[in-house]
Amino acid sequence: MITVLVFALVFFPLGWLYGAAFLRLAARILRIEAQETSATVILLAGMIAMTTLAAGLSLALPLDWRAFSILILGAAAIFLSGSRQGWLKLSRPRLPRLTGWDAAAGAVLLLALLTVLENATHQVANPDTGIYHAQAIRWMEEYPTVAGLGNLHSRFAYNSHWLVLNAVFSLAFWGGRSLHLVGAMLFGLAVWDFGNGLRRWLGGERTAANGLRLLFFPLAFYLLGSQTSSPGTDLPVILMLWLVIPLWLEQSALQKEQHDIRSLLIFSTAVYLLTVKLSALPLLLLAAWLVLSDVRHQPVRVLRWGFLGFLLLLPWLARNVILSGYLIYPFPALDWFNVDWKIPYETALREAQIIRAWARLPNVDASLVLKMPLGEWLPVWFSDRTTNQRLILLLAMLSPAGMGVVWLLARLKKWNWAGQDFGWMGAYLFAMAGALYWLFNAPDLRFGYGWVILLMILPLAGLMSGLAGGLRDSQAFLVNAFLTVGMVVVHLWFLTASFEGKTFPQRWLLPPDYPLHATFPCSLENGMVLCAGEESYTQCYYQPFPCIPKPIEGVEMRGTDWGDGFRSVSGR
Repeated sequence: MITVLVFALVFFPLGWLYGAAFLRLAARILRIEAQETSATVILLAGMIAMTTLAAGLSLALPLDWRAFSILILGAAAIFLSGSRQGWLKLSRPRLPRLTGWDAAAGAVLLLALLTVLENATHQVANPDTGIYHAQAIRWMEEYPTVAGLGNLHSRFAYNSHWLVLNAVFSLAFWGGRSLHLVGAMLFGLAVWDFGNGLRRWLGGERTAANGLRLLFFPLAFYLLGSQTSSPGTDLPVILMLWLVIPLWLEQSALQKEQHDIRSLLIFSTAVYLLTVKLSALPLLLLAAWLVLSDVRHQPVRVLRWGFLGFLLLLPWLARNVILSGYLIYPFPALDWFNVDWKIPYETALREAQIIRAWARLPNVDASLVLKMPLGEWLPVWFSDRTTNQRLILLLAMLSPAGMGVVWLLARLKKWNWAGQDFGWMGAYLFAMAGALYWLFNAPDLRFGYGWVILLMILPLAGLMSGLAGGLRDSQAFLVNAFLTVGMVVVHLWFLTASFEGKTFPQRWLLPPDYPLHATFPCSLENGMVLCAGEESYTQCYYQPFPCIPKPIEGVEMRGTDWGDGFRSVSGR
């Protein structure tokens, strides 16, 4: 646990510096004024900037001590330049004036952060981490981006930039274990933001945005608490989505300069999440809306927004081509490059089909599943969900009626939502688009929780905000007291339920290492790697290296070293 705290003391200052620099640079590209903004905005921008830089470095360097040193030197240059020129002062945090309700919110926040710290030091629970996350990180630590690595194991070609950020901050070059704490850092940032929403709500800012933050606060632990210690790619998509939607709801209440910085951050996050997981694609609708809103009177500005998006996507696209031979994998329709390491078209097409079919009905032949009409596979898919999952889905399905009822109440009662009613409806439409995209493409619930939960709680957030606006002082006090006690009880329960007393003596200093699973040698056409043993259930984790889930045929090394890459024999 001490290592997690020390890690945070390195990660967040770096994120702050890179976030401030990124916002300043992007503001210059868009020709807007860089204004003081919130810690959430700056640190999210910092994660985006550090990931993009690391991804660019990974094209020429392993993400080892050299890449990390460049990251540190860059931060030092930002600090010196920002301090000398004075622009870093725009990003200095301001502590709120402490009141009794602030102290109550602080107590809840402390419990939540302790839970994050506890969960960060648990054993990795995400099965995909054993299948490919940890090995993909190891490849980035050992080599620059490896040509045709997706031929060795197709999931290495998924190229999530979240794994890039985890690799550059794994710090394995110190001679110890490869750390996987970036997810805990993002969770901590989300908890800070949701806790700040609680503080503001208790202080009288009972808006729809803060209502969302209140609801996200416990839901984040309920859905994602077990994923805190993993470098898995579902957690960042969900948490970043939940962070930017309240920011967007607050746009209308901000001055133009602050509004522009928020728009810049939301646009960048939407583009960035596409590089984390393709299930975040509907967020580009929000990015497009922000761009169109900005360029109505100056159409030429769309080129500036496009240039910013291109800068964020360029390292990801380059890594895609090197890893798989395709601009985006597994989308073989974008077959623009004739390179010898390209994954065969039929393999890429089959991969895309398996992803869709497995998410609908696992363990059924993919070709049969994809031929089923919606009315055939959807009832079977729904019946296979757990009781809690079916309840969440039903509430999401009923949410249009909930939105309608709350909207009518808002008009009849003339609720004042601080100008957030338009954003509230818009957020619901974006969430609906995201949920429909998820349902008809790959309806694995872990891919869609971000959208489904938004559909479920947006009506409730609007109702909470509307009802709270009409409370008298005595009523508001009782509601605040009840809310505070409830939050303390809930987060105390999360902390006690997640605490692992038996393993604490092994975790107080360092988080646990990746599990070590049995492997056996398996042959390529002209070389040898390792494969997960039968008792390992296709999970290799971090070592031995290189390891793939099961033997593969028709793949050869492109040279004498693993770093030279891999190619399909049929693709030569």
